[in-house]
Amino acid sequence: MVVTAHFIDGDWTYQKKILNFCPIANHKGDTIGRAVESCLLKWGIDRLFTITADNASSNEMAIDYVKKKTKERDSSILGGEFMHMRCCAHILNLIVQSGLKSIHESIAKVRNAMRYVRASPASFEKFQECVENEKIKAKCLMSLDVPTRWNSTYLMLDCALKFVRAFDRLEEEDGHYKLYFCEMDGNGKKPIGPPNYLDWENVKTFVKFLGIFYEATLRFLGPFVLDPRYRLKYVKFWFREWYGKDKGDAISSKVRDALKRLYVERVGQNGASSSSGSGASLSRDSRPSVGNASLFDRIKSYNNRFKQHLADEDSVESKSELDRYLLESSEDPDVEDFDILMWWKMNSSRY
Repeated sequence: MVVTAHFIDGDWTYQKKILNFCPIANHKGDTIGRAVESCLLKWGIDRLFTITADNASSNEMAIDYVKKKTKERDSSILGGEFMHMRCCAHILNLIVQSGLKSIHESIAKVRNAMRYVRASPASFEKFQECVENEKIKAKCLMSLDVPTRWNSTYLMLDCALKFVRAFDRLEEEDGHYKLYFCEMDGNGKKPIGPPNYLDWENVKTFVKFLGIFYEATLRFLGPFVLDPRYRLKYVKFWFREWYGKDKGDAISSKVRDALKRLYVERVGQNGASSSSGSGASLSRDSRPSVGNASLFDRIKSYNNRFKQHLADEDSVESKSELDRYLLESSEDPDVEDFDILMWWKMNSSRY
């Protein structure tokens, strides 16, 4: 089992460190939970926000165990309400693996063709000749996939499609290539292949399908609410696009409510005030005496106080840091190489 810590250090630099790499007796929830707790105790980590893990029942039991222990020590945030983060990439993986089964044979044929090319310097050299003869300019790396990692399968297939003509020429000119698919492997089976026209068409279609999921996986690593280019406005925009205005706004409200509860807890930890008021409210002694004033003066005084009240109510400065952050204008989303953590570092005096 590997435990990796993700955190932002004092210089606003994102850190990702492996804390533990150890064997465990079994994959039962309690066993995993005890191992995670032991790791946290050894490292002296007493504040834990989330644990991201595959969406498996044993992981759910493990995180429930950690949640209980941290709650008893008051070392979780909001009682561990958000502790279990289901790995979105893993959920996508389950969807894609299901789809991979439908064209498994075509993928296996391409994989075997790639394996032959990489089997020896002679076979690779012959393949390079075919590439040159077909005047293929692609420079992608001819690498085999890890069958359990669908994104590596996507990258392998995407690369192979650039060399279809070279594979066809290899089949015509290299007798060893054909023999490769007639010989028994170590398991007493013949490798299926080579890929034919229909196989390449299947792969072409599936690469388009996989590309959507590959892009989605990269997006999971991207912005959310705390990216100053997007903030809650971006989330609200997409919820409306997906679910319509009423349902979308209801979901956005849940997100905002969760943010507020997290913020209030954080403020409580720091012993800070939940709002940064402008200090403009009047003390009892500084309020104007209106007992002996004329009606006109009294009305004017009340109006002035009312205007001050409105200013306090409407002032962004009177709101919490979270409210101010969410209300401020977003940064330009088209700015290239935008450094989110540098933005937060530069604005750390405000937030």
